[in-house]
Amino acid sequence: MSKPLLQVIIASVRQGRVGKPVADYIVGAIENREKFAVEVIDLAEVNLPLMDEPNHPRLGRYTHDHTKAWSATISRGDAYLIVLPEYNFSFTGPLKNALDHLSKEWAGKPVALASYGDMDVSVLDEKPAGRKP
Repeated sequence: MSKPLLQVIIASVRQGRVGKPVADYIVGAIENREKFAVEVIDLAEVNLPLMDEPNHPRLGRYTHDHTKAWSATISRGDAYLIVLPEYNFSFTGPLKNALDHLSKEWAGKPVALASYGDMDVSVLDEKPAGRKP
């Protein structure tokens, strides 16, 4: 019986990003456990355009080769680990775009998140400018 495929998705596409070394570290720890086959997917290499399909993703009627290829890639995964930086107290635009390109391919499969950032937690206690307490 083959091992389940864990796809590790690097969600940052910026030049000089930290996501790849973080993902490499995590993959090194996971591969030693031998419970999963691991595939690394780098959204910078996938390079999806902004959602440009004419049909809603839930229909699965993709017309563009890049969406068909993305669908085939994600369909073969059994579980996902998304390595993502914190951008403006949220996740990255490229990740949102990659998630929104598909629908059924993600359904019913487990997802874990490994997030990183360089913001001091004390910033969370600060009140945004112009906001009353």
